[in-house]
Formats: sequence, structure tokens, C-alpha cells
Amino acid sequence: MKRKLGILSFILVLFVSVFITGCSSSAETADESNGSDSKSGGDEKITISFIHNTPKAEINQAEGKAFYAQLEQFKKDHPNVVVKDEGYTSDDYRTKIKTLAAANELPDVYLLEGSFLPNFSENGLIEPLNDTIENKADWTENFMNDAFADMTYNGNIYGIPSDMKATSLIFYNEDIFKEAGVKEFPKTWADFKDAIIKIKDAGYTPIALGNKDKWVLQSCFLSTFGDRFTGSDWFYSARDGEGAKFTDPEFVNALEEVKTLTEMGAFNTDMNSINNSAQRTMFYNKKAAMFFEGAWAVSAVVNDAPEDVLASTHLALLPAVEGGNGNANAVSGGTSYGYTINPKLSDEKNELVLELIEALTGKGYAETLKENSGFPVYVTEEFDNSKLPKLTQEYFELTEKSNFTPVYDMKLSPTPVDAINTGLQEITIGVKTPEQVAEEIQDALESDQ
Repeated sequence: MKRKLGILSFILVLFVSVFITGCSSSAETADESNGSDSKSGGDEKITISFIHNTPKAEINQAEGKAFYAQLEQFKKDHPNVVVKDEGYTSDDYRTKIKTLAAANELPDVYLLEGSFLPNFSENGLIEPLNDTIENKADWTENFMNDAFADMTYNGNIYGIPSDMKATSLIFYNEDIFKEAGVKEFPKTWADFKDAIIKIKDAGYTPIALGNKDKWVLQSCFLSTFGDRFTGSDWFYSARDGEGAKFTDPEFVNALEEVKTLTEMGAFNTDMNSINNSAQRTMFYNKKAAMFFEGAWAVSAVVNDAPEDVLASTHLALLPAVEGGNGNANAVSGGTSYGYTINPKLSDEKNELVLELIEALTGKGYAETLKENSGFPVYVTEEFDNSKLPKLTQEYFELTEKSNFTPVYDMKLSPTPVDAINTGLQEITIGVKTPEQVAEEIQDALESDQ
């Protein structure tokens, strides 16, 4: 079933998110010393406007290093082009995109989440890229299998994926597990809850959780955990209004387990007051035995964790749920963002924008990303993985044996995603029951259909 959100929904977001009018203060504009709209030496410079979710503050992280290295190289290779780029944090970026769409002021090139495709395509805000992908096969055929799936709507591909990774990994400290009497990572959900009790009794927070921005518990836990109960076919049936509902017992049971974990003391009590960076700090300081996060956190742990903590850190997937309908070896993941192009561009600027996107996704970007423990969507088969840190190698070994299941905030439109995110917070603070939250998610979904 088509989901027609309509541009008016973004106008509503504009009023709700009025604070963003000062958003330029949270954005970081890259060096524009390579020129401005003018004539130099008889050649008119072409300006490309570009917003993204890699602020300069993240330049020391894997994605930041690769992104800015390739951006600067593109500028050097194109002295007649001015790239006016603005980098935002992920949360500010989502709001910025909605605001620009409502005002019909989108830049030449930008990143877009797959859940936004129906609205943007139906309102003519993005350009189909099917022909580009076919005509530039020497670039696009090197992307991972199914890389374009999350950027496809109604048979058209609208985005060049910027990444493709698992969103739900368990980082755990093997030494703390052993100290607590847990000899190996649990294989079943029942054993996992037993391990939580032992770890808590040993004086540690079992799971460090930083859910202040709401998305962590949804994207890094429930998207995989819910699938353990429901299976992926159920999710698509519920999303598309084809029979399944978020009020079905199997999904409510997954929410019940979130409540159970909270009541067991599995999480830190300030879970909704700290962010995902702070949850890692708890782990680094040996206050917590585990945390849930996606592949992007691998490079953060490799770069930031104390040596003894890094040496004892390993990766695991959520264990199997007895009686669940999902694949016990699956993990939520996919393409979170894709580079999209404003359809108003001239042919000349459109071609330059495609060159910029290729620079930010292709071979050079992928190799730099891998060298810094990142995970590109572009496959570089000649790269020697044995040169990578052990934790990074673990990630590749773990995900090579797994398949990706839907990430809720990639596959659902913003309204039900917000209902899930807010509802999970409300469950963990005890103000809503799982049944109430399930009803609100279903109501939000139906309001968008």
C-alpha cells in the first residue's frame, strides 16, 4: 500500500521544530577557500550546495576521516567547483531535512533516509537514479548485495547508499562475564536473562544504555529483538497494512521483555538522560558489562577504549528467543542513508554532483574507511582484512554469517517511528504499558496510510 505523507506533514514538522531556525549554529561549514560564485581566469565557478550528517567534530572517527579526505580530494580535482557543505549531527540533520523540504529549499545533493522516499518522490523532490546506476556500472556494480533496496520506492532507485551495516550488536566485556560466573555468551534469551542477574549480583550494570535521543533502544535493540519474535514477513505485512498489526501478541511480547529487562535492573537508571556516547563511557570505565549499538561503534571502541577493555571486548548478536518466528542468526541492518539529487539541476551540475557522490562512496572512500575500522557499502575485495583490528575482524566474521532484517526507523515513516521511540522510553520509565504503546504505534502507522 502506498504511503502518501504529503508535504503538509513536513510543514507541521517545521512548526514543531521551530528551534531549527537557528540550526546554522549547530552546523559546521567546510572550508570554502576554493572559491565562490565568480569568474576566475575566465572560467565561471560552479557552486554545489551539499548538506550531510558528518560534522567536523567527527573527523577523527572512521566515517569522518574517509568523508573529509575524499571531499578535499574532490575539491582539488575540480578547481572550478565550489562545494558549500554543511555538516550536522544525526538528530539535527533529520530536522534540517524536514525543514528544508517544507520550505522547498533543498540543496543540490543531500542524504536521505529510506523512510522519507515515499513523500519526497511523490512530491517531486528527488530524482530517480536508475539510468545512472546502469550507465555507471564500473562504480555501482561494486556495491554490496541488496545495497540499493532501502533506497528504492515504486521500482525507482532514488539514492546512492552511503553505508550498509548492522545496527544491533552486543559489545561485551569477556573478563566481566567470567568474573560474574558467565563462562560464554548466552545462546538463548532465557540464559541471557540469567547472565544479567549474575552480572548485576557481581556489582556491575549489565547493559549500559544511552537512550536520551530515543533511537538507540529502537534501532540497536528492538529492531532485531522484535524480529526474533515476529519474523520479517510479519513486519512488512504490518507496515503495508496487509493483515499483521503492531498490536499482535508476538510484537507485544517483545515490548513486554523490554519492561522485564527494566524491572530486572538490566539498565542504568539514567538510561533516558544520557546518549550513546555516554553508554560507551560506562563500558570503557568497567561500570557496565555490555552495551547495544551498531557497526559504527566498532571504530569508536577500537579508537577510544582503554587497552585492557579493548582486549576483552567481543561482539555478539542477540540470542535466540524460544518459540520466536524470526531467524536467530539475523541482525537488523541495511542502508540508513543514501545520497539523493535535487531534480532541478542542470545537466552539467548533475554530472558534477554524481562525481562528488562517487568520490564519497567509491573505491578510495571504501579503502580509507576500512583502514580506520569502518564498514563501506562499496566492496574492496583486494583489501587485506587481516590488517584490521581484531574487533573489526570479528564484525566481518559475525555479519558474513548473518542476513539483515528490517531496521524500524529505516523502513517506517517518521510518525510510527516516533511512536516506537517515545513508547520505548515510556515503557522504561513505567508510564505506559506494552499494550498501550503497541496501540499507539498501530494508530500512528494507520494515520500515515
